[in-house]
Amino acid sequence: MLPAMLKEHHAEQQRRKDKLDNMRASISEAVTSFTDAAVDELNAPVCTLYVNQKKLDSELKRLERNLNRFCKTSAQWMSLIGNVNNTLKEFGDIENWASTMEADSKAILACLEERVSRLASRQNLTEPSGL
Repeated sequence: MLPAMLKEHHAEQQRRKDKLDNMRASISEAVTSFTDAAVDELNAPVCTLYVNQKKLDSELKRLERNLNRFCKTSAQWMSLIGNVNNTLKEFGDIENWASTMEADSKAILACLEERVSRLASRQNLTEPSGL
């Protein structure tokens, strides 16, 4: 009877050990599955953030290129506008010079006409009037 009880006890211990091993394996699988699911759940927003950050970086580089191109174009336009402005100033200076020359020419012409008329009147006075 004692050996049968001992044998039954060892069998019961083995069943409990097997059951415990099965439970450990199930718990290990459950923990692994839970850990994988938790990591996936936590990584999903991180992946989304990473993708969005890459898109933002790409967009920022594109905007920088466009801004540099815009600045260069603006500088060229400013240079052209400066050249046009200087040319208009020169035209204004030429117009002013031409007005001054016209006024001076009219003054000289008036002086010459007066001088010619005086000379003509002197010649008329000095010429004999008889035929």
